[in-house]
Amino acid sequence: MTLWLLPGRRQNPVKPYSATLQHSLGYSRTFNPRNLEYHWYPLWSQTLSDLIADIPNLIVAPQFPLWFVPSDDDYVMVEEEEDGDDPEEVETDAAQSPPTSLSPNDDEDSIHEGISVAPTVPEPNAKGPLVDFAILHVMAEPESKDKKRYEGWRITQVNVGLLVEIKRYASRSLKGEGLKRALEAQIGEAIEDLIQQAGSVFLDDEKKQSVLAIAAAGPYWCNATISRDHVQSTIHCLSSNDPSYTEPANNTRKLKWSTLLHLGTAKSNNRLQTIYNKLITMGVLPTPTV
Repeated sequence: MTLWLLPGRRQNPVKPYSATLQHSLGYSRTFNPRNLEYHWYPLWSQTLSDLIADIPNLIVAPQFPLWFVPSDDDYVMVEEEEDGDDPEEVETDAAQSPPTSLSPNDDEDSIHEGISVAPTVPEPNAKGPLVDFAILHVMAEPESKDKKRYEGWRITQVNVGLLVEIKRYASRSLKGEGLKRALEAQIGEAIEDLIQQAGSVFLDDEKKQSVLAIAAAGPYWCNATISRDHVQSTIHCLSSNDPSYTEPANNTRKLKWSTLLHLGTAKSNNRLQTIYNKLITMGVLPTPTV
């Protein structure tokens, strides 16, 4: 099978070596004794960045908030004194809920296979969850040089192209069917989170019809394209307190996910190529000449 190379790793021997070290860090019993998902974030961050390295207006956003505001909520625009000419910039004091803590005696095998150590949880004062990683498609236009913070370009549109939810790897003592079942359980948790996240994306953008998604457990992952029809019941639940929301006809379609793949393999890279090709269809901004 021909191996498709991620754009950021072409003719760059450092990037593949860095990915190998990140992969080893996640598996390390010495430096990741509790088998936490956090130790897999570097590998996924590098992979996603390398995936879109040649597309300037695709941006990897870690811990991205998927907020939506129901019409019955009071919305107050808050501006800093020095930002009086920028009504688009809004402050919020919403705090992120801390992840579940572990006692010093916890280890990877004492944690139940069906429980995620660090679940992605909604912010207390926000209408929506945080996704581990999102790839954002942005549009921009030239901006006056007087506003140095924009560095000559002002963002005019942000669209979520890809959602990535990561759970911890299965117990490293498992093999064969036991490992497969444990991975499926972890992936199942990630998929449940992604369904909620996709619902929030669709509520935020009424015109958006689909979003790409990756569910991962350590280096193993699968993907799907989630459409509005796939998550109608979720959208309904999230919108139950919004008086302006009208429940559509019940025509929910079954969502299909790909088979599990392992990062770094030929099959994984080729699947990432399909995601890359779909992201490109959102539009590529030409790189300005200096």
